[in-house]
Amino acid sequence: MNTILLKHNNVLDLLQALVDAHSSTSIDLIICSSRTEFIAQIIAGLQKEPAVSQVEDDGHGGGSETESPIKPTHPVLKPTLNRLYTSQNVKLIFCPTVSALRAYLSGYLVQLPRPDPTSQRRTVIVNSLALHHGSSEFTVQGLSQTMATMVAAGARARRQVQLVECMDSQDSNTADHGPQLWNNEVPLLSSSLKIGEGGARWGLRTIPVARIASRWFEFKDVDL
Repeated sequence: MNTILLKHNNVLDLLQALVDAHSSTSIDLIICSSRTEFIAQIIAGLQKEPAVSQVEDDGHGGGSETESPIKPTHPVLKPTLNRLYTSQNVKLIFCPTVSALRAYLSGYLVQLPRPDPTSQRRTVIVNSLALHHGSSEFTVQGLSQTMATMVAAGARARRQVQLVECMDSQDSNTADHGPQLWNNEVPLLSSSLKIGEGGARWGLRTIPVARIASRWFEFKDVDL
């Protein structure tokens, strides 16, 4: 069953769960942003970690405590052998626009080798709702099209599809990122569509995003 994971709402915690997963699992990690934006999210998250004081030798046998803004305190930065091995099975894909995401998923099977039925394969898609939010695609029609494409791609590639919405590490108070987006209500159609008066009233009806997603996905508050 394809799932929506509610547990990992922090990008660092998500990455930690991925590298701590079983090493035999092949994971395609689709990031719904640019590479630059994703790295900025990671750095912002690391900067919020408690700084670690370290003693530096002053050359005279003494020392002084200094703090660096980024120290490897988060578990994801600890290079254990299992994490180093598991990370080789994680493939990163960046889709900064809705059209790029749909195009990538539409050709998903072509880009994959013949699947081994005995191996575990998963596709984890991060922040797909945030990608749609604020655009003309944040509607029942737009979300349904994207989610149907996700599920079809997973079926062709024989992969389980998992969706995760992470908070904005740079601004945790923003309303356009995070699992709370599943509670939003969206109109049936984009307001940019030119339809008659009666159709306009019908098209502006709203439906909860979670209800749309439940057609293809099961909500779970569990680990990866």
